[in-house]
Amino acid sequence: MNFRVIILFINILLVSLLGCKKDNGPNWIYCQECSADNWIGSYSGQGDYFSGSENKQYLQVETLMDIVQLNGNALQMNIVVPDFYQVSFYTTKDDNEYYINVPGSNKSLYLVLAKSGSQSRITGTAKSYRYKVDSLIVDHSVSFEVIKPEK
Repeated sequence: MNFRVIILFINILLVSLLGCKKDNGPNWIYCQECSADNWIGSYSGQGDYFSGSENKQYLQVETLMDIVQLNGNALQMNIVVPDFYQVSFYTTKDDNEYYINVPGSNKSLYLVLAKSGSQSRITGTAKSYRYKVDSLIVDHSVSFEVIKPEK
């Protein structure tokens, strides 16, 4: 396996695991009792993007995310890193957990929701990948922090 892909995979795994701990940031509290309605909205912020085809990382790039409620607890999540990457995920949110995990055979998404007053913040990682022989090849990856402005 390519050494850089292994390092990237380890970094993404660490970010995902650290997301399970209490947030140390000021005033941000994990949204423990948040239904699907709490996730809906437009978010903007920054992220670190990795291009597998270029084998290059771009730090602190603009990152946008929209979460739309399709019906009931069904959500569509659109993540855009302008000029680099765009991906959509669909899932249902049937619990009140502070995270969403959408595994897949060619892409995956992990999100954590925190609140501070009427503001919402999502940290997460979206990846697109493929398998070649016995290797996982990351085509695109973005780890980001986005905020939904106050209502």
